[in-house]
Amino acid sequence: MILTSVGEVGVHYKGVDIVLRPTLYAMSTLSDAVETFRQAMDGSLSACRAFIYASNDNPEHDDLLFELVGGIDEDGYKQGVETINNICRIGQCLAKHGIVGDVQRDVITEEDTSTEFVARDYVATAMAHLNLSEREAWQMTMTSLVSALKAKYPKQEAHSLKEYEEHDAWLDSIRG
Repeated sequence: MILTSVGEVGVHYKGVDIVLRPTLYAMSTLSDAVETFRQAMDGSLSACRAFIYASNDNPEHDDLLFELVGGIDEDGYKQGVETINNICRIGQCLAKHGIVGDVQRDVITEEDTSTEFVARDYVATAMAHLNLSEREAWQMTMTSLVSALKAKYPKQEAHSLKEYEEHDAWLDSIRG
């Protein structure tokens, strides 16, 4: 089963179903996930391939994936049979779901950004807040993690300054 809502991508090639899962574990295998993410979103073919290869958790599909998207092997560069546009679209989808998640977000400030992706920190968050085992947490995508955390901890409605002042006035009135 492929869960496209959390970023899994299914590819059918030569009679084989290849499932690409941008799990936290898969993203932790990228040497510089944040920079690779930036490059993928800028349309870098090699960065998009990196996300595709990282998201393949079945080594039996490595050769088929190489035929599809190409890359560099011992004989040099080989072009895959898939179009560059499709490779980039798949890679960008995996990058988005694996690194930042694809959920409605609140306003993001500069304090919320980072130049480093530390998957084990997100795994620890999933274990602590969602009561998951370590194995289960490593298999989550960023989209599934953020969605679960938002469901568990819904956004609290902020109160206006006027409401706080009215509350303080009411407290003062009952205190005498």
